[in-house]
Amino acid sequence: MLMNYSGYINIHFPPCRTFCIAVPPPLFHYTAMDDPTSCQPPPRLPWLTLGIGLALFALATRYGAGPWLEPAVATAGLLTLAALTLLLRYLPAWPGAEQSAPSRHLRRLPEALLLAFLLLYAASSAVTDNWFFPTGWKIPLLEHAKWRDLGYVRCLFATVGLALFFRPLLRTPRAMALAWIGLTGLALLHLHRATGFQMIYRVDSPAFVYRFWTFQRLFPRPDGFDPHWNAGMPVTALVASGVWSVGLWLLPFLHWFPAEQIYTPFLAVFFLGILPLLAWASLAWIAAPPRARWIAALLTLAPTQRYWVHLLHYGTAPALFAMSMAMPLSALAYRYIHLENRPRPATLLLLLLFGFTFLSWPGSLIIAAPLLLVLLANARHLTPRQWAWALGLALLLFLLLLPLALVPFRHATIGGFMSVTARKTLFEHLRGGWALLGHNLRGTNPIILIFGFLGGFIGLPRSIRRYFAPLALLLLLMSGWGEEVKKILQTERLIIPAALVAIIPASLWLDRLIQHSLDAPPRRQTRHALRRAATAWAVALLLTGAYQGAKTWNGKGLGPFQTMPDATRQLIHWLADNVPSNGRVLFAGRAVHGYGGAKAAALPHFTGREMMAADFYGFSPQIVEYQYPPRQFRYDGPDVLYSFMDLHNVTHIVTWHDDWKDVFRRTTNYYRPVHEIGRTAIFETRRQPSWFLEGHGDVQADFNRIQVTLDAPQDRVVIKYNWLPGFTSPHAKLHPHDAGRDITFIGLEPGTNRHITIHYRP
Repeated sequence: MLMNYSGYINIHFPPCRTFCIAVPPPLFHYTAMDDPTSCQPPPRLPWLTLGIGLALFALATRYGAGPWLEPAVATAGLLTLAALTLLLRYLPAWPGAEQSAPSRHLRRLPEALLLAFLLLYAASSAVTDNWFFPTGWKIPLLEHAKWRDLGYVRCLFATVGLALFFRPLLRTPRAMALAWIGLTGLALLHLHRATGFQMIYRVDSPAFVYRFWTFQRLFPRPDGFDPHWNAGMPVTALVASGVWSVGLWLLPFLHWFPAEQIYTPFLAVFFLGILPLLAWASLAWIAAPPRARWIAALLTLAPTQRYWVHLLHYGTAPALFAMSMAMPLSALAYRYIHLENRPRPATLLLLLLFGFTFLSWPGSLIIAAPLLLVLLANARHLTPRQWAWALGLALLLFLLLLPLALVPFRHATIGGFMSVTARKTLFEHLRGGWALLGHNLRGTNPIILIFGFLGGFIGLPRSIRRYFAPLALLLLLMSGWGEEVKKILQTERLIIPAALVAIIPASLWLDRLIQHSLDAPPRRQTRHALRRAATAWAVALLLTGAYQGAKTWNGKGLGPFQTMPDATRQLIHWLADNVPSNGRVLFAGRAVHGYGGAKAAALPHFTGREMMAADFYGFSPQIVEYQYPPRQFRYDGPDVLYSFMDLHNVTHIVTWHDDWKDVFRRTTNYYRPVHEIGRTAIFETRRQPSWFLEGHGDVQADFNRIQVTLDAPQDRVVIKYNWLPGFTSPHAKLHPHDAGRDITFIGLEPGTNRHITIHYRP
């Protein structure tokens, strides 16, 4: 049995059979990490690094007009650390400590500096911001919370326990692994209590349930025709919203279960299971020690406040999962560049897999820009063979993504996102970005903030410093000033991939602190006792943050969520029972979150009825007017308004707006009230439903397909579905029919055919 240079074990069996088994590459050695030749920055960089670190620290710690240090938190923290230091100074060493040897070349200044920053940050004025993480640190979440419910008090209790039992708890990775398992279970328990694993119904969650259903019906096509909204419209949101990033993995389950039944379990599996395990794997791919891997998994449970706001409150899970791939993708790219002398199939396959998941959401292109810059800056380490494989992989990825990339251009939906943002002065841009950056920093896990964003530039191996630290910093700066360039892109959420990338250096640093505390000689010295107490504080803060992250899944934090309200269930049942199958429902005015605190997008899926609204998705106001019916039908009197209802086969109208209720109640010759559910009123139009503007028969519409059945052969037929380029039929000649006021329906010349199938192929 021989081990070759590439990290493989060759096992020879007679007669001349050889098997090759892969083993992990060597782990980080902290003596090497502390070696000045490995960790000392170039002569020109210390002042720049120091300036960036102090600026970020000052921005994060200063909030409001009060004192820079919060007296109660600072006093409690200092007294606890002082008492612990004295206690550890005079306690006997744990059995077995004598066998530990101190690490060589200990460079204590970076450790002391980062630990001091962590202590100061946790007691600074930042804790008075209700956005500060961990939530409830100084400002309780509940009105009548007791002092023991405050986050910093819990953290101090955990610090005492960890300091007194430091060696038995932290000498192996087992404690961190058990902590992750336990806190993941706690998060699942909170989620079950809050939802019973029923569908979360908040903001965009129903929209993504509808998109998952659409994805399952259209796959493998990235776009298509959807007849269920607004008399038929092209499907472009599957690509724009990132559904493809998770849709491929959910596809088998979408065939077996309704989309609404798997939505909440999908959140739990992907964001409590898969993503933390990808963090574990990311540290493994860069050859980090086992304990650092579990630290990364714990940090992934609680990276930043915006993580839960976008995941649980806004419900933009697919986009969030796509941007989260920045962490494993950057780790794999680092491995490919710095740890592999030759391309390995497993690494290439994983790069392709995560690259597709990452880039299948167009918003990831913003994240890809700094990632590409960092990769190019490190590309000098690539061999010619690695360059060839990398270019081939990029070409294959381009070909796989090309069908998705063509969708926004094919449907001309990209123009609204390319419009120019309103101009401001340079000072206004700087001030706005600075304020948002501080907001994002205070909402980030302190371990990630101090040991990731700041610690990533010092003390770690040069390859780590020059790869992960610049990438995290660029994403961090873009999260602050990106919206000053283009607000519609919502670049404030780039703090999420920035924090996830920074988890890698943060995990290495915290593992290093633990290891150095374990390796410290058992002699009773104050500096060793202080080191252990401060390290116990850092680990306690890690666990406190992960605990608070697990509690966030109860729906009562800064990212509140709910299941479907009873009023929405009543609305769904009433529409399904009372709207005829050949009629449409119109939502007058703005829909926004007026029907259950969420978008109305999934209501056709739940009711089996076609519908019309202005903002059933979270469209940008730059693209869609938040009012309905359209402007050209609203200002020419009740007859013109009613003509819109007749043109589009509207049989029922739903609204929560008082002004629209008054309109329909005044024109009783066209409408009559039929039902009310809370503040929501339902009206019926005084007309007979029909899908035909010209002709007679029946229409059955589904994704990419319209089936027309005529009562008798007819020379000319017009159905009340919007015309789109791409409609074809083997049974009739199709043409656009101008119905007036910018309405164009599908015209047919079927000849003698009574059964016509219309297909849509963009």
